Amino acid sequence: MHSQKRHFLFLLIISIVFNASSQEIKAEINLRSSKGKLYKKSLEVPKILENDEFKVVLNTSENALTQSDLDNNELKLRANTIFYHMNLAKKYFDNNYNFLEKPSKVTLRVNQKKLYDPNLHFDESEESRFPLLGATSIKENSFPADSIAPWGKETFFFLPRTIKVKSGIQVTGEVLDQKTIKNSIRKSLLTQNGIDLAADYILKGTLDQFDQQIHYQAILGSFLIPEIAPKLIKGFGKLFKRNIKIDVAMIPEIIYHEYTHHRLHQIFDTSGSALEEGYANYFAYKISGLSRLGDKAKGYIKGSRAKRPQKKVKYNFKRDLRKQKNLSGEFVYSVLIELEEKLNEIISASGDKVIANSLKKDAAGFYFLDKNSKIKGDFTGAVYQGIKMYTQDFEEEFLLKKTAENVFTSFGI
Repeated sequence: MHSQKRHFLFLLIISIVFNASSQEIKAEINLRSSKGKLYKKSLEVPKILENDEFKVVLNTSENALTQSDLDNNELKLRANTIFYHMNLAKKYFDNNYNFLEKPSKVTLRVNQKKLYDPNLHFDESEESRFPLLGATSIKENSFPADSIAPWGKETFFFLPRTIKVKSGIQVTGEVLDQKTIKNSIRKSLLTQNGIDLAADYILKGTLDQFDQQIHYQAILGSFLIPEIAPKLIKGFGKLFKRNIKIDVAMIPEIIYHEYTHHRLHQIFDTSGSALEEGYANYFAYKISGLSRLGDKAKGYIKGSRAKRPQKKVKYNFKRDLRKQKNLSGEFVYSVLIELEEKLNEIISASGDKVIANSLKKDAAGFYFLDKNSKIKGDFTGAVYQGIKMYTQDFEEEFLLKKTAENVFTSFGI
C-alpha cells in the first residue's frame, strides 16, 4: 500500500515537473488589425528567441536572448515582435516567392547602439550615435579586418531615441548668423548705401538735414540688420521645431521590409540601391496589406510621415544616385504599386506575377537586375522581361507591355 502511494506521488511529481517545463510561454506582440491599427496581443513565444532561421541578440552580443533575459516590458515587446514577424515574413516568401533564395541564419540585433562597419563589424567610434532610420540590414563578411570574427547576415534594430529636429527657418537663421555671411551681407548693404549716397549728392549738389538723416539711418542699418535679423529668424524658427522618434522594431511592416533585403541579397547584394529599397517597400506592402508603411504607429513613430505610394512624382537622374536611395526607393515603390494595379486591370492577378518575374534570371542564368541597375532602362527592361515570362500569348503580351509603358510614361521614366 505504502509502495503504491510512493509510486503515485513519484508520478505526480514527474507530471508536475514535465508540465512546468513544457507549458506555453506567452508574451505580448505588436500586430496590425484588418484596418491597419497597431495593437498588442498575447501569443505563444519560444523560451529562447532562436531557431534555424533567426537569432535575436542584444546589441553587440552573440548570445540568443531568452525570455528571462528580457528584464523590462519594452525590450520584451520589441524582441518578441521582431522574432515573430521575421518568421512570418520568411513563411510568406517561402509560400509565394520561393524562387528567391533563402538567406542563411540571420542575426537580429535589438537595441543596437553602434553603427555598422563593413570591415570591423561595429563602428567603435560611433557609440550611441545611431541613425534616425531605425534599422539597417547587412550582408555577411567572411574575411573582416584582423582579429575581427566573421559574421553572417544581420539586421540592426537601433535603440530608439527622440531627436530634436530644427525647422528650416531656424537653420536659415543659423546660416545667416555665421560671421562670414554677416560680413558679406554688411559689405553689400554698405556698398549699396554708398552708391545711393553718392548718386543723391551728384543729383542734388548738396544734402539737406533730412537727406543726411536718411542716409545715416541706412548706414546704421547696414551694421545692425546682419546682427539682429538672423537672431530674430532663429527665434521664430524655434517655434516650429519638432521631435522625431522612430522605433521600427515595433512596426510589423518595417520588419517585413528588412527581411526582404535578405531575401533579395543575391540580386542587389544588400546595397541599399533605389531599386532594392523600392522592392523592399513593395513586399512589405504585399505581406502586411498596408500601402502606407509606418502609418498609424503613434508612440513608435513621431514627427515623420509614413512611406506611401505617390502618383504626382516624376523621374529624374538623381533618383538613381545612392544618396537619394530612400526617397528614390519610395519613388520605385510608387511605380510598382501603380504597375501592379494597372496590369491587374488588363489581366486579373497578373501584376504581382510580372513584378515577381522581374526579379528572376534570364535564360543564361543572370538576374535581370543587380546592385548597379538603374531605374530608367534596367528596371523598365526587367519588367518587360517579366511580362514576356508571364505569357506566351502575343495579344496579352502586347496589352501588358503597352500598359506598363503607359505607367512608366506617367512617372516620367
